[in-house]
Amino acid sequence: MSEEGIDARRLFAVLNSHHVDYVVIGGMAVELHEVPVERTVDVDITPDTEADNLTRLARALNKLHPRLRSVDLPGEGLPIRLDRKWFADPRLLMMNLVTDVGAVDISFRPSGTDGYVDLVRGRVIIDHKGIEVPVASLEDVARSKSAAGRAKDFEKLPAIERFLRDRRTSRAPSEGSEARWTGGPTSRGRRGPGSL
Repeated sequence: MSEEGIDARRLFAVLNSHHVDYVVIGGMAVELHEVPVERTVDVDITPDTEADNLTRLARALNKLHPRLRSVDLPGEGLPIRLDRKWFADPRLLMMNLVTDVGAVDISFRPSGTDGYVDLVRGRVIIDHKGIEVPVASLEDVARSKSAAGRAKDFEKLPAIERFLRDRRTSRAPSEGSEARWTGGPTSRGRRGPGSL
């Protein structure tokens, strides 16, 4: 996992302790699935957009001293205090933050998906350094990266597709994998990674 630039374990611990319903996407999802690619420098998540969950997300992120990140903002970004209202605008598709644990990108509707309700159906729970992390399926990550159409996403697609092909061929989980399918957001009658 990425040790430079992002303390993913701490981020996941804070989100889980606040019972935030989310799915890890993007480069960190690819890494958590153990696909051999260049390490990422941020964590991308897609949260459930239900109002109470957005309140929990804001509280969790405030513990990490968020700052808005943009090419138009100086240095370490603009300090902000988040609340549910920050996330309530349906036109908001993404928010880029710098936090005490590194760069965190919140994508409410990743390219090629219908957001959390779409991604949670195929999610898996992967153990990352003792923390249970809800991660988008590799197939969903590939679908989103393909739809995004960015050069950096296209660069990772061959490795992802090769990994998926090898996994289908072998029909065995990757060595050392701690992933398990959870069957969606109400698996075992509980919601969210903090309650698993």
